[in-house]
Amino acid sequence: MATCTLDNGTVVSIVNPLTPNAFTPPELANQANVAAYFIVVSLTIVIWDILHNLQDEYKLLFKKKIRLPTIVYFMSRLGSLGYALTKIIFLSVPVDNCAQLELVGLVLYVITTATTALLFYFRVCAVYNNHMFVRIFFLITWLGVVGGSITIIEGVTGTHLGPTQFCLNIVAHEYIVASAIAGLVNDTTVFAAITYKFGKANASSTRNSTSRGITKFFSGDALPAFSKAMLQNSQVYYLIAVTMNALVLIVFYAADQEKKSPFRVMFIALNTVLVSILACRVFRVQKLGKIKGTIGTGSSGSTEVPLHVSNFSKRHTIGVNSPAQDSSFIKTQQTQIEVSKVVTEWADDFGPSPEKRGDHSPGMPPYNRPYGDV
Repeated sequence: MATCTLDNGTVVSIVNPLTPNAFTPPELANQANVAAYFIVVSLTIVIWDILHNLQDEYKLLFKKKIRLPTIVYFMSRLGSLGYALTKIIFLSVPVDNCAQLELVGLVLYVITTATTALLFYFRVCAVYNNHMFVRIFFLITWLGVVGGSITIIEGVTGTHLGPTQFCLNIVAHEYIVASAIAGLVNDTTVFAAITYKFGKANASSTRNSTSRGITKFFSGDALPAFSKAMLQNSQVYYLIAVTMNALVLIVFYAADQEKKSPFRVMFIALNTVLVSILACRVFRVQKLGKIKGTIGTGSSGSTEVPLHVSNFSKRHTIGVNSPAQDSSFIKTQQTQIEVSKVVTEWADDFGPSPEKRGDHSPGMPPYNRPYGDV
């Protein structure tokens, strides 16, 4: 029976020295296995999502104009896939240099995190019609995400499991939590800003207070079709992203483990993959115009209109047969169409604001402007 001296100086007997986990304390070996399970789940999810949406990926790549948001989209997709693959190799395949392989994975993590947050940035700028303050504020929060994610490159390292060629990652510095904090702050502010904007739009269209409009936005009660579609197909995803970032923080601080334990960072890979998938899904359905809503028309039925029909440069009114098409009803439908227009065009481009191009008349309300490439 072989023996081995652990890092803490304890001499233990090894029943099977060919098992990599035999060279680590039982508790640490169990934590490493749990972390590996999360990596496997992450890779499975991202591969399934790519295969499930392969037709849409083809359309984005070959049927649509490729501009900055599309490039960022594919960088996020490929980055998350590469990151999950690298982590699987790191944890399951014998390698000569664990530190270098871990570095590759962490660089892919930074790329994925930065591009995913950039998709969030594009969308919030579009919803606020490229307002200068909004662009500057959320650019700062995005830079915070990039800076926070870079800390993980120095804060996490890879090492061999005893004398074997298998690898284990350990937390070298506590400051890596800056990555999760920056992501949580950015995602939360984006979610809150967009929710407020749509809540305010709902309030103005229904003559309610802003707080009432936000309440309706969350509940979905009596919401016009387009706002309800946006709630179900984008804001819910962003809320999940916020929750996942919060979960990473909770596990990092609440887990009663050693400071270097891989258990503390086991949710990072899953969080990175899921948030990337959710942000990319919001982009994809908007870019391809796959969300459909129903415009309520009272007792006479409804008319389905895909969101991308509102991708035009002037105000258009969609006529519907209603027994009482009063001015408030028409205003509500116009408002919802125009609101949907804002969040559709963000997926097309990211360029100069309408003000800089002189595409609108002074005093024209923001929801009636020919929107820029956002």
